[in-house]
Amino acid sequence: MVVNDLLGPAGGDEEELDQREDHAYGRYLVGLLAPKAVKVESEELDELATGERDDAESGTTDKATPPSDTFFPNSIGLSFVVETDAKAFLVRTHWGRYRRAKSDHQINKRTGAEALVWKRQDIKGEDLLVPLKDGFFGPLLPCPSADPSVLVQGRVRHTPRGWVVTVFLVNTQPEQERKKDEAWVFQPKIAVIDAGVPPQPIFVQRRDWHRDLDKMDPITREETETLEMLYRHKLEFAVGHGVSVQVSLPQDGADKAAQLETTFIPQSEVPQQTPPDATDNPDLSGVVLDMKELAEMPKPTLLASLRRFHTAYGKWIAKETAKISQASETLADHQVAANRAVGRCQRACDRLRDGIDLIESDAKAENAFRFSNRAMWQQRIHATFARKVRKKELKPEDDLAQLDIPSNRSWRLFQLAFVLLNLPSITRLDHPERSHETDAVADLLWFATGGGKTEAYLGLTAFTLALRRLQGEIEGRAGDHGVAVLMRYTLRLLSATGKCAN
Repeated sequence: MVVNDLLGPAGGDEEELDQREDHAYGRYLVGLLAPKAVKVESEELDELATGERDDAESGTTDKATPPSDTFFPNSIGLSFVVETDAKAFLVRTHWGRYRRAKSDHQINKRTGAEALVWKRQDIKGEDLLVPLKDGFFGPLLPCPSADPSVLVQGRVRHTPRGWVVTVFLVNTQPEQERKKDEAWVFQPKIAVIDAGVPPQPIFVQRRDWHRDLDKMDPITREETETLEMLYRHKLEFAVGHGVSVQVSLPQDGADKAAQLETTFIPQSEVPQQTPPDATDNPDLSGVVLDMKELAEMPKPTLLASLRRFHTAYGKWIAKETAKISQASETLADHQVAANRAVGRCQRACDRLRDGIDLIESDAKAENAFRFSNRAMWQQRIHATFARKVRKKELKPEDDLAQLDIPSNRSWRLFQLAFVLLNLPSITRLDHPERSHETDAVADLLWFATGGGKTEAYLGLTAFTLALRRLQGEIEGRAGDHGVAVLMRYTLRLLSATGKCAN
């Protein structure tokens, strides 16, 4: 439904627009190629939140409108790399035009005659053979009889990595004085495939990420190396120009693609992230995540559970470290990033151990930790109850205790880890993780929406508030005075997103 509404054609390849539609180009929001040199007046372009006044909380208002006029695009394209041994590839094109004509089934209510409507003309171009040799190619006419104003052109360059190719589909029709919509191209699509019989997967990894590493500053280089390691199995076969690209692989994990096709509304399935438990990892057996139990269990039992958590994480790191030397993991080109990653994991593991040691040795830290769990336990139960009342699943006078069960009051693993590894630096004002000039730590929770980031730092917030009061006065400063926590929400961004969603 979303694709039909935004891109079309909602009524099929031969659709008729409703007679009340005065313009075809106003029906769809994406997938339009303008005739040549169609100007967009600057005041017509969208502005973000310009109706809202600036304030100190949400910041200044950003204007999206450029200072000058611009032009609607009249072309789309894609760039990709073909393996060196290939000889040629085929370009397949598909688009639509809307023509003003009498309807086959709509009647003009005023005159009783056939209504004048916009009818879609479906156009499929002929396969265009493009030899792989250096130089420009085209213009080629995929459908000279039905639409000679749409052409294909591009360039081929030979490199040590293979044939670097760029292909464009261009609407060359000039703007018309009357029936202007007929000059526009709708739902354009380009697909490329091997010209051999049968076609073979010939499209290879497009980017050579090693090439630009030496030009990067240390921080950018480190981040690039890490991302390339993490996504080493997600190859980039093409880049779109004014459009996205959908890739067809002969099988999952293939290092060559069989077909590349442009798309204005790309789709990708994102696997759901769920925290592991003892079923997934037996090393987690005996680790307690129930907030109520963590708040009330005897100290030896509490420490034993937390030590199991630390041990399980250490074993996981050992397994990940062993993968670096395994050929099946394809980490030969990522040794530096892989060793850096496990080194950081080990540092987090050491911080986790230090947090548990603190609970064992510092009574105030232990009491604050238990208070934090108690506060989050109560918050969870009350929030769950309020949500069910709003959904009419419970009544306000119902018993809250029915919701006080472990599944409604348990941490996720990363949340408990985040709290534990930050305990030492919050407890000790001189701890190097908060006071060192160059090596102080700022932890970033990077997790999907709804994954529990807010709850994790609220648990740490509860610990901080309790600890300041338990510690009392330090260096002449009372723990119950002043600011303990700063929270900054991106209110304007959330507001703008909400408006878009509505």
